[in-house]
This record gives sequence, C-alpha cells and structure tokens, in this order.
Amino acid sequence: MAIAAMGLFAARVSFVNENALSYPVTRHALGREVDLEGSYAEYKTENTDGLSLTVEGARRMSCNQYLDKYVSDPSSYYPLLGDETDMEELTLLVLDIEIANNKQGDEDKGYLDSIGWSVVPDRARELWLRVDHSLFGASVPQIDGAFQLSVKPGTTFTVHVPFSALLNKRFPAAMGDVNRLPLDAGSYSFTVTNMPVRHVVDIEVK
Repeated sequence: MAIAAMGLFAARVSFVNENALSYPVTRHALGREVDLEGSYAEYKTENTDGLSLTVEGARRMSCNQYLDKYVSDPSSYYPLLGDETDMEELTLLVLDIEIANNKQGDEDKGYLDSIGWSVVPDRARELWLRVDHSLFGASVPQIDGAFQLSVKPGTTFTVHVPFSALLNKRFPAAMGDVNRLPLDAGSYSFTVTNMPVRHVVDIEVK
C-alpha cells in the first residue's frame, strides 16, 4: 500500500511539473530600454502598455552612503524595529532606473509595482533581494510609502532603488529582529516583470 501511495504521489508531482505554467524570459543589458508591453510584476491591472524602464546604473552602497546621497531629509528614514544592520557595510544594491510613460492620456493609466521586483546574485541564487522600502520611501517622499510607481504621460522620471537581503538574526525571531546581509561584487539578475513575459536585466557591480 505504501509503495502504491508513493507511486501515485510521484505521478502527481510529475503531472504538475509537466503542466505548470511557464513564461518566456527576455534578458536585457544594462542601459537598454525595456518596453514592458503589458507584462507585469504582480497584477495585470498594472496596465504597463506604453510604459518602459531603463536601468542606467548599478552600484553597491552602504545605508549611510544611500542616505547621504539620495535622502534630502534624513529624519524621514524610519529604521526597521530592532534592526542592527552595520550602516557602513555594503548591504545595498542600488539601481538607477528611468521610468518612461509613453501613453497618450491620463485616461489610460498604468503603474509599476515595485513590490514585485527582485534581484538575485548569479553566484548565490538562494539569496533574494527585494526593494528596501524604508530607505526608498525616504528618497522619494512623494510616493508616501506606496509600492506603485507612476509618471505622467509623455514624461520620464529617474529613481534610485535600493535592494537588500533581510535575514532574521535568530529563529524563531521577533518581528523586525533582522539585519541586512553584506553583498559581494559580481553579476546579478533584476527581474522587472513575471508574466506573461519575464523581463530580466543583467547587472554587473564592482
């Protein structure tokens, strides 16, 4: 009976894997415009037809370097509860992203959902970097803590987006008992959208 059950389980796993949805991946070089053409990170309602972005630069930075360079009012930065990150260590991957809106009018609105963005080091695929919204929100106060990014039709806007890998310092850990991991130089992959086309930008940092 156990053997039969295991056989059924293996057959089920095989069926699911064979029939799982897969999406084409398009890779882009740093500095190349990525036309989103309806692809989205989280929800179809992002309505990205007519939107594009270009990653114009990338670098590793410390939290203090980011605050000094991109945050005009340091008091607008609210650290995570219990965060003991070394503020001088290179724990951020900062991407200079130009967002362009080529839509024709305000009635055709769209946005980019930064909560769906992720970056992975090519040599450490188990490490997952997400937008560090506590720092990012301080650098762009007009977004008022929102994850959705939009610009007016016919305009562009450049943001400096910090990505970090947060890790619980112990397990089980209290909420907020985290620190940012130091990042190495090398190759990274920035996933801009997940479906129906997965747009990925190849990043190289020193």
